[in-house]
Amino acid sequence: MAVTSRARRGEAEGEGNLPVLLGLGALAAGLYLFYFTLRFPLPRLYATLPPVDFAKLTHYFWGDSAAYLVVLTVLFAAPILAARALGASPRAPAFIFGGGFLFGLILIPLYPILATDLFSYALRGRVAALYGANPFAIPPVAFPADPWVALMGEWAATPSPYGPLWEALSGVVARWAGEDLLAHLLALKATAFAFYLGSMALLWATLGQVAPRSQVAGTLFFAWNPLVLLEAVGNGHNDIVMVAFILLAMRCLVGRQAWGVILSLAAATLVKHVALLLAPPFLLYLAWQRPPKQRWLFLFMGATLLAALLIAAWLPVWPGWEDWAVREATSGATYSPAALLILLLRPALGAKEAFAVGRFTVLLLFALAYLWALRRRPADARQAVRAGYLALLGYLVFAAMQFHPWYLLWVLPLAACLGPRERTTVLVFCWTGLASTVIYDVLWPWYWHVIDVKAIHLIGVSFTFLPPGLVALWRGRRHIPLDDPDPSSYNGG
Repeated sequence: MAVTSRARRGEAEGEGNLPVLLGLGALAAGLYLFYFTLRFPLPRLYATLPPVDFAKLTHYFWGDSAAYLVVLTVLFAAPILAARALGASPRAPAFIFGGGFLFGLILIPLYPILATDLFSYALRGRVAALYGANPFAIPPVAFPADPWVALMGEWAATPSPYGPLWEALSGVVARWAGEDLLAHLLALKATAFAFYLGSMALLWATLGQVAPRSQVAGTLFFAWNPLVLLEAVGNGHNDIVMVAFILLAMRCLVGRQAWGVILSLAAATLVKHVALLLAPPFLLYLAWQRPPKQRWLFLFMGATLLAALLIAAWLPVWPGWEDWAVREATSGATYSPAALLILLLRPALGAKEAFAVGRFTVLLLFALAYLWALRRRPADARQAVRAGYLALLGYLVFAAMQFHPWYLLWVLPLAACLGPRERTTVLVFCWTGLASTVIYDVLWPWYWHVIDVKAIHLIGVSFTFLPPGLVALWRGRRHIPLDDPDPSSYNGG
């Protein structure tokens, strides 16, 4: 009876707040359109050489940086207020999905102002599709006559660090687009948009089973999150493809569809290798659903099938361990706690020794954090999801030698299925991650003569990582149930 009364009250509130909801949606759509897309349209800027970013496009003007921070704050506030106004209204699905569709559609023609990875996707897609070469062994610079190669800058000399599934998908787009660069870039962004829509639907369905009281709040947390929209659709990052497969694995996990989990995790890993970190917690949960005598057999068979799928996909294109681009990508460190640690050690140990000690330290910390995340037997699917969330978050905080805001896409779908503490922590992390571009791309160029690389990392890493860490500690002071009782608690307020 109490649940029914609460639902009816939420429905009435959602109906009564329709003007507020429409106003919030219109405000967010207007900011995405007028502040971002119309100011930085892809059709006008796509052929700019070298590629530009937000700082260059705004000429490093502090006023634009201040406006960017204000706009970000408003965009993060909009879904929080919308979740509180929606309650349990039957209009919630239409409002959430309609808003997400509109925002994503607006951002497809946005120039990738926060990163230029979109151009590298296009160039590497051409390596296989147009030149018939292996993108994992042959870098785009091997084709100097290609008219687009200058768009990649220094990354033109690096083979693909992604997985075979992503490069196969990228190759399909390249074959379709041919020599039309703008069509190629728009097609890649439309692909990201399609996977974003699929991710919304999968998350809504998953939450409906594991946390129905958080279905509205959790889906809004992901679907209307400015980091998801700007990084996945606006910048076209392929992380959203991996995220969609992670969500499919979570959907199968809830339904205890073991082989679906394994196939989905294999697909996610074949986009970006970091998804493999979810295999142990997910497989352990599925194993514990079986009789004791079958658990170890299932783990062996599941791990064997996952390994066989990955090996079968990699075998035709494997460049060799020494030439695998992922190794090169982890040979440096920037914008991460690992980078800050190395910089702090360098005066005492020297550059080479500081890097070796720093990398060993962060990998050890991550290993301990990962084992801690797996310490308990998962009694239900959400506990397995929590272990996966802690594993990926631990990787970002400890083991990632380089940090970029779009890496937070990895943890967002898992946090959405958990409680207010996880959602609030990741929400703050998303804001600081996107806001940190002002520190690294605007503040540093302005004061490069007085702020050295160690100082800017001390400022930037502290700004990015400390606030979400403090929020996690603050929210962890008291026990918060996984399924929070307030369906509108987007931020657990």
